[in-house]
Amino acid sequence: MFDLKPMYQILHDAYPEALSTIDHKGRLPLHCAVESGMFDELDERIIRDYPAALEVCDNEGWFPFQIAALSSSASLDSVYNLLRDDPRVLRLQQTTTPTQFHATVDTHTEEIS
Repeated sequence: MFDLKPMYQILHDAYPEALSTIDHKGRLPLHCAVESGMFDELDERIIRDYPAALEVCDNEGWFPFQIAALSSSASLDSVYNLLRDDPRVLRLQQTTTPTQFHATVDTHTEEIS
């Protein structure tokens, strides 16, 4: 696999604001790294350089740890590390609007029982 750390450092040095730039889906680079499976290689750098990203939901209401949990490209370690780095995000989930996941579960609760 290609080593992303040198490229990340070059990009970060040239444009540090990139880590707080939101795309058309409301996602930060952390969200994208998690979904693509690249988070494991860059986790400590991305979180160190922009820790607030852990508490940012995308336009669908997903936190980075939730994207990792649902992504076929992300590892279980990614989910664990995201929650370990900021466990407060679990409490934030309870105070924000329901995510698509919660709405789906609420809608199909009778089917699950």
